[in-house]
Amino acid sequence: SSGSNVIGEIPNGTEIKVTAYEGNWGKTTYNGVTGWVSMSYLTYVSAIPEEKDEEAPVISDAKITNLDTTGYTVSCKVSDNKGVTKIIFPTWTDAGGQDDIKWYVGSVSNGSATYRINISEFNNAGGLYNTHIYAYDAAGNQSAATTLSTTVYPTGFTLVSGSNATL
Repeated sequence: SSGSNVIGEIPNGTEIKVTAYEGNWGKTTYNGVTGWVSMSYLTYVSAIPEEKDEEAPVISDAKITNLDTTGYTVSCKVSDNKGVTKIIFPTWTDAGGQDDIKWYVGSVSNGSATYRINISEFNNAGGLYNTHIYAYDAAGNQSAATTLSTTVYPTGFTLVSGSNATL
């Protein structure tokens, strides 16, 4: 307020960056001192452009867990300098190539992302399943993890032996 102690003086004509404002008061830092200045003493020059974010999210420790006859869980660690906004797990069976691909949106919590792949969404097809991981940030930067693959067979499946098999 105008009744507070003066903690510094900014010379006339000095360009300063106002980082916040409340009413007619602008918060700024000058010569290492942070304080509030009356906006009536300032003249607007321009908006300060935000730095362009070109850093893609980082995906690490991607793995498959909880494999059973109904599916599997894909998980990874994910980080970004500005925060991850979306993580996607496209999944398909090897038998169909990518003609049966499904795009699943996962959840991110405390730097970890997970999604449960249920083979019931692929007509309980047994065999090799492939999953990619894509992470996105608010600036639209994207990164991808290596394909994770695992074999899943539903309960009561039938396989045909390609050669003499022993029991």
